[in-house]
Amino acid sequence: KCCKYWPTEGSVTHGDITIEIKSDTLSEAISIRDFLVTFKQPLARQEEQVRMVRQFHFHGWPEVGIPTEGKGMIDLIAAVQKQQQQTGNHPITVHCSAGTG
Repeated sequence: KCCKYWPTEGSVTHGDITIEIKSDTLSEAISIRDFLVTFKQPLARQEEQVRMVRQFHFHGWPEVGIPTEGKGMIDLIAAVQKQQQQTGNHPITVHCSAGTG
């Protein structure tokens, strides 16, 4: 299983990266979470880099096999498409529960 790298409340720091949760919305098959991600290199003269990141977490994929129904996956695809249409075609990263993609 993938290490849970995001906080459920407040913030968590992994090395030079801090992840702060801003919102968490749960629907039937997906969670949509907004994070403020800050990267700060110690000793660097650059200002810290800050990004808003939206995570779409699909809960309906079993550990073995495939989902028994497709509605949850369709809802996930629709949510991501809506996000892309509203904010522009920003990069998307996808990974499985093992964290590898």
